[in-house]
Amino acid sequence: MTYEKFKSKYLIKNFTDKWGNPKHTRYIKKYFYMFRNQLREEFGPKLDLLYCSVPSCQFHNDYMFDGKPIIMELEHKNRITNDSRPENLESLCCLHHQQTIGYKNRKTSIADYHKSLIELQK
Repeated sequence: MTYEKFKSKYLIKNFTDKWGNPKHTRYIKKYFYMFRNQLREEFGPKLDLLYCSVPSCQFHNDYMFDGKPIIMELEHKNRITNDSRPENLESLCCLHHQQTIGYKNRKTSIADYHKSLIELQK
């Protein structure tokens, strides 16, 4: 696999399997590590899966926690999981990824979701 083949085959809007079914980008995550240097050079740090792309994050410059590595996640900005265009993706730590709308098919913001969980106690 070359970097050019990776880009033309996988970094596309409608990523599908060989039967034409939509395929989640998580299945090609290993290629983001394989071509990490080229992706970083061409698209900047937002696709660097060793670090969180949020500048204020503790994992922005370090990927270790308690001596163990943190595995970053690919965030799909438009919530379409087979849209693997670079402008739709960014690398987030699990803490920042869970704060996004659409995480695990959540339809509301994390603040609204949290509020609804608290109200269940009343």
